[in-house]
Amino acid sequence: MNYYSETISKFVSSNADTVLGQIFKSDDHRNIDRNQRDAWLSEIEILQQELVSLEGRIIFEYSIPRLGKRVDCIVLSGNCIFVLEFKTFSGNASTSAINQAWDYALGLKFFHETSQHSIIVPMLVTKRSSCYKSSFDAEELVYSPIIITPAEILATIKSILATHSSDTVDYDWVDNWQY
Repeated sequence: MNYYSETISKFVSSNADTVLGQIFKSDDHRNIDRNQRDAWLSEIEILQQELVSLEGRIIFEYSIPRLGKRVDCIVLSGNCIFVLEFKTFSGNASTSAINQAWDYALGLKFFHETSQHSIIVPMLVTKRSSCYKSSFDAEELVYSPIIITPAEILATIKSILATHSSDTVDYDWVDNWQY
């Protein structure tokens, strides 16, 4: 289950409040506080600016049943699944935030049938960059978390896509992802 899923081209041309409204409408609990609303709006605005020249699909609040959690955002482009966890309000790349992004990526890689053959890239988006070094496990097709600022999202995605040019992920399976 996800709260919002659309092609990147439609997403970047949509009104941010319309996207936010669709995310709100999908929340079952309907007890969204101001901080959550502001966080979603910030993520939408950042990604609409950063992803303008990228092809693929974007998903907000994708549920990972095995963890009982939701990924802030997933970007599907090329043969990669980018798992974005935003911590832009707190500003730091704490160990728990890094582990959260890592857990989401591993949850998809090992317990999510339809993503097992894709490259998975967890990205922790914070106010400040970090000297934390990411690595790529070629056997498992998964990166360790990459810590970036909002302004580094597109460049990082394009750099990784250039490194792993291969088949494209079938974006239509988003609504039929299986665990």
